[in-house]
Amino acid sequence: MCRVQAQALNTLLTTDPDLRGAVRGAVLNYRLPMSCSMSTACPASDPLLTYGKWQKGIVEAAPDLTFFQDTPSVDAWDRLYGCGHDDLIVYDRSRTVAEYLPSNATRMSLGIADADWTEQDMNTTAGLRNVRLALLRVVRTDGTACSASASASASAS
Repeated sequence: MCRVQAQALNTLLTTDPDLRGAVRGAVLNYRLPMSCSMSTACPASDPLLTYGKWQKGIVEAAPDLTFFQDTPSVDAWDRLYGCGHDDLIVYDRSRTVAEYLPSNATRMSLGIADADWTEQDMNTTAGLRNVRLALLRVVRTDGTACSASASASASAS
């Protein structure tokens, strides 16, 4: 999840009275900066791979979210979760996926029809509302805390 998305999720989880304390959030940062993964792979010495150029902006924008850094050897995005950039995964208390809101890019790559897709870009009013409603559905169904997990250059859990 990008810095702006992580910040929006952080704000939602810390200011919304129905979600505050009921949902824990985390960011799973992609194994490479998006600028590296969208072109040729960055060498290990590339300055884009330093904390200050890559992870620091997300960590500082979303101080209440737990930050996890994926690596090429673990490849949690693809191997463990099978999710894409800016996807949002909401787990219930038993750690079962309760809601999956794929990003528009993932929707297009999977061929999900517009009618079957829910906007979840938290930079938009509709996306922020839809993410809030998805979290509330899980909290209300589960009865207690849940976890939000997003992916992209990050995730929430």
